[in-house]
Amino acid sequence: MSHPALPRAAVVLFVAWYAVCGDSVGTPAKPAIGFSGTIGFSMMRIVRSSAVTPLDNDKVRFLEGAWIESFNGNLGAIVTVSPRLRFSTGLGGSVWSPAQTKLQREDFLGRRENAWISSACAILVLGNPDRPAAEVTGGFFGFNTSPDAQVFGGYLYRSGCYPGYVFSGGATAGLAGLRVRTDVLSPFSLNALATLELEYPYFDLTLGLVPAVDIGGFLETAGGVVAYRVAPADRGLTHPKRSSYINEKGDREYYTLAGTKLMARFTFDTRKAFGIQALGEQDLKLYAEAGLLGVKNYRAIEVASGQTGEIKTVGYEKRLDRMPVMAGFNWPTHPLLAHGILPAATAAFLIALEPDTTWETYDSTLLSQGIHEHEKAYAVDTATHREERGFAHKRYRPIAWGAASLAAGLGTFFLERVLGRPLRLDRIAIEFEYYRLPHENHADFNGEPLPPLILDSDFEAEQDDFRWGLVATKTIMERFSVGFKAASDHFRTPNEFGWFRPEERILATDEWYWEFTLGVSF
Repeated sequence: MSHPALPRAAVVLFVAWYAVCGDSVGTPAKPAIGFSGTIGFSMMRIVRSSAVTPLDNDKVRFLEGAWIESFNGNLGAIVTVSPRLRFSTGLGGSVWSPAQTKLQREDFLGRRENAWISSACAILVLGNPDRPAAEVTGGFFGFNTSPDAQVFGGYLYRSGCYPGYVFSGGATAGLAGLRVRTDVLSPFSLNALATLELEYPYFDLTLGLVPAVDIGGFLETAGGVVAYRVAPADRGLTHPKRSSYINEKGDREYYTLAGTKLMARFTFDTRKAFGIQALGEQDLKLYAEAGLLGVKNYRAIEVASGQTGEIKTVGYEKRLDRMPVMAGFNWPTHPLLAHGILPAATAAFLIALEPDTTWETYDSTLLSQGIHEHEKAYAVDTATHREERGFAHKRYRPIAWGAASLAAGLGTFFLERVLGRPLRLDRIAIEFEYYRLPHENHADFNGEPLPPLILDSDFEAEQDDFRWGLVATKTIMERFSVGFKAASDHFRTPNEFGWFRPEERILATDEWYWEFTLGVSF
């Protein structure tokens, strides 16, 4: 009678032999090891944020004007055992400071360090290594569903489902499990994935299919379907019987974390489509992505906010409320357009976003009667009270920004000709997102299928529907990189352990931050 483990052992040994030797005869070559890494510095300024903290004063905007800096690095190694098998490992770490503000607890201030695994996987090539029939990746690996996205996107794997929270920072997701990729029917390609969830509740099985097609080298379209948490590790956690409603048939139905997510996207390379040679390789790309975070509708119910006690209606009655849509465009990097027109237009856009600015003229008669400096607020002459917005405040600013941008564009244009070297940026991506989420985009890591009601009662559903971001990057001598980002996205702050907090910290379209990065790779 054979041992039950023998068939599995035979399969493992066959795969190992095939990966190392395959069709070859003789002793396999000695494994080759290649190392790579990055070192970077990030400096961020939160220009405007209405996020509040209950730690000190729940009505004070503790992040507005805050600085956040970090040093980070990554070291990776690829071990090539044979043309059919290689291993990829990577470690990352950062030294960073929380938002430096006197409103934070004293024990939260100061330097922090954290580390993580960026990759730990094996890649097996099936068939001819020069033109493989398929490539199998197993372990912990990165998977990017929208390679051109810089700020938004990645809705298939970087999102929740009941509640449908989303993240920003591009479309690359860290997945644990198995991925099979084939493009044997080129220009068609297919990714099939079986992965384990790494957010609570842990280790639920998720299955996904992501087909794509490349048309003529200038148009790429892709779709995707994910059976999210289709096989739970603990059914009671993934399908908690806490919140329920009575459906149309009169049966009680419970909310669940599991569901079906859909995605569709495209990238149109205008430069390649019309044979434009004068612009940069990334210029004039137009791309978009849309997702549906939960196909099934659930009836809404009334619940009480855990923070304010306010009664709110929450649920999943409309699919349009669970459909994030993003679109992006790579602005031309020609100096006159990138260093001249774009900065002026960006400055005008940000000035127009400014909230009302108020000046108050004090009654000089009351002041002459002994009103002290700290009592001026009680001596306002309301007849001279006025409000101005955006361009009406400091009218010289748009002119100053426009003149500086024009000078920068012309200066770079002529300097390129004098030096005979390109000084333009590699990529300038402008992205927008629309997500008609009726509640705040907080990522609930506590396993509750309803939206987390730790909401500020002043929140309005429409205030964060539109999001925007601008990213500019430049690589120098193939090793050094410089980047700039200005965005109103789904920014979240890390906690004292380096994990991101579930609460979103940029809560409206006119709230934003900017970030400057430096990096070197080897």
